[in-house]
Amino acid sequence: MFNTKTSVFNKIRPEEFCDAYGIIKNKYPHLVNKIICDIFTGSFQRTFNQYVKAENIEEAYYSSSVKSKGKGKFDLIPYIKKCKDLQSHEIAIEVRERLPERGRLAEIFVEV
Repeated sequence: MFNTKTSVFNKIRPEEFCDAYGIIKNKYPHLVNKIICDIFTGSFQRTFNQYVKAENIEEAYYSSSVKSKGKGKFDLIPYIKKCKDLQSHEIAIEVRERLPERGRLAEIFVEV
């Protein structure tokens, strides 16, 4: 009935994401000022813009090839692109059909 942010994250965030997040945070601390992993529940551009400003978010990276699936999920890319206070960068991710460790951490760091 009541969900905490942690319980929601545990349901939607794969273990591979957490592993990759830890590696990036530990390996590149001099390049990354802050990484925010949060849940946006608004439905208006104005609300998204206010969230970006309140959290002092300067940059966002996204890939059009990665889509959220499932009930209650929506695409944040249009919000990111329209936000004037945010530098947005599209990154190209090629999802290969055959990888030795498909669905594992190695897939995140595969050369494209």
